Amino acid sequence: MFGRIFYKATMTQFEEFCLIYYALDSVWNNSRNENLGEFLSECNPFLWKSLDSADPAMFAEFCELFPQKEIKK
Repeated sequence: MFGRIFYKATMTQFEEFCLIYYALDSVWNNSRNENLGEFLSECNPFLWKSLDSADPAMFAEFCELFPQKEIKK
């Protein structure tokens, strides 16, 4: 009747990185685990104006481990 509707549901790698950062930050807020806090300090995606982490190697490694993928429905 109306045909098929296709849409593309994607997030950029930086958005995925931020999503995981927020989830881990929530865990840290409840636990105050020192090791997790140090890790999050290095991953902080909001320290610089660029789309990167406080330690650029953290985001680069994330991108290597989780390459950009497209989800089709």
